[in-house]
Amino acid sequence: MPRSISLLLLWLALAGVAGAQTAPAADPPGQMLLVGVRTAPPFVIETEDGYAGLAIELWEDIAAERGWRFEYRGYGLEGLLDAVAADEVDLGIGAVTATAERMTRMDFSHPITSSGLGVAVRDSDGAGWLALARAFASP
Repeated sequence: MPRSISLLLLWLALAGVAGAQTAPAADPPGQMLLVGVRTAPPFVIETEDGYAGLAIELWEDIAAERGWRFEYRGYGLEGLLDAVAADEVDLGIGAVTATAERMTRMDFSHPITSSGLGVAVRDSDGAGWLALARAFASP
């Protein structure tokens, strides 16, 4: 089994990280996958019992469906990226943005979330050129 498998990238814009090759159909007997995690609520939340959150639930559903056994290891952002790039873990989970530089070091899964920019403006009286002129000059 390859040491690296695709991560469920959590892109919260951001979306997770992984060294990637081909995901095995099943965990070979006796072999445990090492899953690096970066705390990034609501995707990865550290609890008294381990880890929880949206990405953790998704990963655990995938692992159960495939019959994979795994163990979590906690990291900060740079530690997680380094661990995935160096094959110290089989995959990484945590809200991590896929940048051009990072994509030269590892493969990313498709994003499971997306974010956008919203702009809030106050309700104004009127529209058109007069309202525009008022926006630039006030009494």
